[in-house]
Amino acid sequence: MTHTLVEFGIAGLSLISFFKLLPQLTALVRDVHSRWLSLALLTLIAGGMLGDTRALTDVPAFKLLYAGLFLALIFVSLTAPPLRSSTTASLLPLFLILVFWAWLFAVNTVQNASSSSMGELLIRLAPGALWIALLAVWRRSPISREMLAVVAAFALTIPGLMLPFIGEAWRPCDDFKCGAFGGMLTGAYTSENYLSQQVALVLVLYLSTFGMKNSLHFLALTAAWLLATESRTAQYALIAGLAVVILAAIGKKLFKFPRRKGPSLLAQTTLFFTPLLFISTASYFALTASPEDFSNRGSVWISAIRVLREEPLIGQGIDRWSYFQQLGLLPSHFPHSLYVFIAFSGGIVGLVLLFFWLSQSLIVTAKQSGGLSTPLVLGIVIMTLGLLEVVWNPIAVDGTSWIPLMIMSVSRPAPYENTLDTDTSRNLAELQK
Repeated sequence: MTHTLVEFGIAGLSLISFFKLLPQLTALVRDVHSRWLSLALLTLIAGGMLGDTRALTDVPAFKLLYAGLFLALIFVSLTAPPLRSSTTASLLPLFLILVFWAWLFAVNTVQNASSSSMGELLIRLAPGALWIALLAVWRRSPISREMLAVVAAFALTIPGLMLPFIGEAWRPCDDFKCGAFGGMLTGAYTSENYLSQQVALVLVLYLSTFGMKNSLHFLALTAAWLLATESRTAQYALIAGLAVVILAAIGKKLFKFPRRKGPSLLAQTTLFFTPLLFISTASYFALTASPEDFSNRGSVWISAIRVLREEPLIGQGIDRWSYFQQLGLLPSHFPHSLYVFIAFSGGIVGLVLLFFWLSQSLIVTAKQSGGLSTPLVLGIVIMTLGLLEVVWNPIAVDGTSWIPLMIMSVSRPAPYENTLDTDTSRNLAELQK
């Protein structure tokens, strides 16, 4: 009975958020400047979340369908008037993520040429096609943080609305944790951690974009999801993000910084070294882990490091994970760490490329938005989740593919605002008051 009440409660809160967000999404779709780009984003995020459900996760045709539709809509957006001037949209983050993907793809192809089929190897081209498409349109119509926040929040209402129609939506308590409602809510997914990380990421994106006052409906939905899923990793990530916000607020009161058009040298240095701190922390966790650490994640990391020692520089390629599982050298679980995942997939070189993409994306975003706190908060939440979960799979198109856009999307300056229709500008401006 309790589980049923929780499911209908979350469905009700999702419905409230749905109707709160619908006018903003409708305004974006009606606007000739943002129509195709916002529809492409909705296809990628909502399609990815649906494609990762238990019912569709093993249906490659569905993933090809929404990925193909996304690419088509992106290229159709080239026919629309540009969203903004081309002077402030840097291509560096997209170029670096493309290089990062290309390395992981090349390693996977070389290392698994004899053990994987041609189809399994070529499907890894899909993320590259996604980033190339965005690279083609980014200068004239980059994705704004406002657009991303509205579309991602709208897409996240879908799992909640599905809850009353799912037969088995809960996982029983285990030796490591037990939720507040006598179990963990997985919804339509295989793990409660998938839902909780999506919820945490969308919340911090929406809050940092539109502020507390306009996020109350989403805060209630997030609190319900986090209580029901009992995901400690998502809770830790939100606490880390909140700590940054508090420290930034204290810093502004204690120190009088001169006004600048862009981030200071100290701010850029902070953004540069923050990813290094997380990569170093994750490496320490993996290299010093005991089997029972972090709910038995330690045993997964120990096995992965043992296998990785054969190819520490370039890695094994991600498709080799299942090959080593069949040999009994790796457990049935996935890496449970973004950084272990990257090390296994692309070795030390892969981690270096991840570092440069993260640090440069944060710096470019700070320069474009004129502040330190927003990119730092978004980056820290993503990187904290990455310590204990594969928060993003850079070598696949799935429900996590939109996450890198959080630290690459641009804020909405005056040139962008002026290109939107009056109604769309008014709708988005109202959210930011």
